[in-house]
Amino acid sequence: MTEVTAEVRASFRRHKSQPGVSADAYRQRHLERFQATSAGKRAVYLDLNYWIDLQGAAAGMPRRPEFAELLEVLRAGVSGGQLMCPVSYSVLAELSKQTDPATRGATGHLVDDLCCGAGLMADDELIAFEVAGLFLSTLGSDKTVLDRERVWKPVGCIASNSTLSSVPFNPTRQHRQRLEKVFFDTLLIMTAEEAVMMDLPRWASPWADLAQKLNDGNAAHVHEIDKFEDLLAAEAQGAARGSAPMIAAAVEILRKELGRPGDFSAASPDWPRLVGAALSKNETTQSALPSLYIRSGLHALLRWNRTQKFKPNDIFDFSHAAGALGYCDLFLTEGPLKDMLGRGPLRLAEATDCKVVASPTDALGAVQALIAVTGSAN
Repeated sequence: MTEVTAEVRASFRRHKSQPGVSADAYRQRHLERFQATSAGKRAVYLDLNYWIDLQGAAAGMPRRPEFAELLEVLRAGVSGGQLMCPVSYSVLAELSKQTDPATRGATGHLVDDLCCGAGLMADDELIAFEVAGLFLSTLGSDKTVLDRERVWKPVGCIASNSTLSSVPFNPTRQHRQRLEKVFFDTLLIMTAEEAVMMDLPRWASPWADLAQKLNDGNAAHVHEIDKFEDLLAAEAQGAARGSAPMIAAAVEILRKELGRPGDFSAASPDWPRLVGAALSKNETTQSALPSLYIRSGLHALLRWNRTQKFKPNDIFDFSHAAGALGYCDLFLTEGPLKDMLGRGPLRLAEATDCKVVASPTDALGAVQALIAVTGSAN
């Protein structure tokens, strides 16, 4: 605590001497510098079970020998600069639900060892930037608001808002800017281990309630849809409606990028309808909006299998799949999710450059191959 207090005091003094740098400019400069360090590294996304099994291997108690070998190869790839294993908010939130603080902290420490400080941009922000990018390209603009490097943020910036939402007093604008920069500095040094030991929202009850609501809705409408295309269209529209705030944020990004603040109404309900309609039929839209399309597709596939029911953890699993297939090179997950991504009319895994594996033996071979390709490329 003394060390953190000293760092905060030093941050206050530094920003007091640099009043001419705005908080926005300060954040952007540091994010661009951080993202540059991730360029050229292959991203390996691990779901929570893989993190837990690798932590067991790190503790000298691997569930299977392959996990010890896999951990060694991942560490070699990270230390050699070929790989990173970025974490997501979904992984941190799931990990924070573990009741044993010792293993929770140890797993968070392992995340810090392998993620290179990188986290995947939070879902709401990611969707907003994906939609904004689609809007810009549709309008013929060559501006880029999101690419492979820009999705990575320091771990602290995915565990919390990057801006200070409120303060218990009314500061001057200059003081507010200083507080914003000091707050951002604390996020830059936050580790995954620290994040999972905080009180992140557990969400157990809401996810259980949502799963039950989805199952009840499926049971009530199971005989109404007899074509998968219709089911996918319904899920795409539902995803777009549920993402209306993010789509409105995308419109704001569009207005800013085009320098036309008076154009386009962010509050218009037409935007979600247009996104939903394109999402179910247009391959260009599906490729541009992986965060929405992969979730929509997985929901549709699950509903299409009438013997399968939603489980609370499916919400996290679908988030893992969307982040991994959208922005990573390799996804290590469980067998059922791997099968779901490879089956049915969508075959979601085949539409991306991300390889999906489930068994630790296959994971070991895939990581070794990725390191070899990256090494020869560099």
